[in-house]
Amino acid sequence: MRPAWSYRLNADFEDHAEHEYAILVTEHPEWEDEPFVSQFTADYGEYASLADVFRQIGHDERVHKRESEAQLGRPRFH
Repeated sequence: MRPAWSYRLNADFEDHAEHEYAILVTEHPEWEDEPFVSQFTADYGEYASLADVFRQIGHDERVHKRESEAQLGRPRFH
């Protein structure tokens, strides 16, 4: 009934996830030297380290948060 509520909730979840990934990388400095090798590189990209992968995931969460926040002020129907 109130789409803004679901966008706000989603933005809050995404914000939390972004910060948790940042903490995770901080807690695992050894990941800076851990090469990232995956069979899905062609689909998801190449990264120099496992730490870079988690930083990218955190960044993606920020992008999703901003997308949800942008929807907060938009009319429900166009």
